[in-house]
Amino acid sequence: MSNCCGERAYPEAERALRDELQLLHIPVVSVSGKAVDETAQREELEQIARLYQAAAAVRLTRAEVNERAEVRLWITDLVTRKTVYRRIEIDESNELSLPMLVAMRTVETLRASLLELQDKTARDDRPVSDEIRHMVDRNPPSPTYLFGVGVSSGLTMSPGGAGIRAAFGAAAFLQPVQGLDISTSVNWSPLGGTYSEAGVRSTLTYIQFRGWIHYRLISHSLLRPAIGLGAGAFLGKAIGETESDATVTTARTYVPYVGASARVYVFASEHVPFYIDGTAGLLIPEAKVVHGGTQAASLGKPLIELRFGLEIRFGQK
Repeated sequence: MSNCCGERAYPEAERALRDELQLLHIPVVSVSGKAVDETAQREELEQIARLYQAAAAVRLTRAEVNERAEVRLWITDLVTRKTVYRRIEIDESNELSLPMLVAMRTVETLRASLLELQDKTARDDRPVSDEIRHMVDRNPPSPTYLFGVGVSSGLTMSPGGAGIRAAFGAAAFLQPVQGLDISTSVNWSPLGGTYSEAGVRSTLTYIQFRGWIHYRLISHSLLRPAIGLGAGAFLGKAIGETESDATVTTARTYVPYVGASARVYVFASEHVPFYIDGTAGLLIPEAKVVHGGTQAASLGKPLIELRFGLEIRFGQK
């Protein structure tokens, strides 16, 4: 509850508490308080908690003397409709550290009170509300973003004369449940390397269309490994020039692709994670570049890729 108490308002502690709760992925709503006397303020807190169906309503005030901070809490169990009132007074001479101290003490008090309500609810064989379960969990689950897009770049390697080449990618995905991504991607190698075989100098470019399913093995951590399976199509184009008479020919190939992926996400932000991806796949059959009946190169048994990518996730569930 913000701007509730005139000269006793404590906006610095309100901001610190809001930041602490949001780090736990707990939705926070700021409401301007109007009550003046203590009885009315307690009633107002309870009314606000019930009106917004909140797991807790919090009022922060600064004491009139000694620079103390006072926290008043109404913690409401949405299942049993029971409420617990808590009042905390914190003394601290260091003004710079006081807002953060208030926020940390408030979060710990909320946890303790909600655990108490959770235990009562469990003894009554009633389901525990998601709000309470989320608050008391010190390692809350990461939020689920339903949609996302991504870009990547990296290297593609394959034996058979095609060598190592740069590739760029774009992807769009759905996340129907936490940790499971279903995506479609385009991988493009426009910078065709030049290689010579059997008297033909060739340049190969290609594009791949693939669908992937990735599953993250860890749901909340800075580093989150994932494994995946994919399938799609490989479309290649080779332009060849004979070294003897400079005759130019064009060869195209279209073959299916299957592959497996090992990926490590870096979730510095839940909204914008980075990743490193290693992929091993097969082209079935092997893609062959043939000019005038002469095979100039082949690739796809296996097709190895190393990519670095960035995702933007949105549509939080």
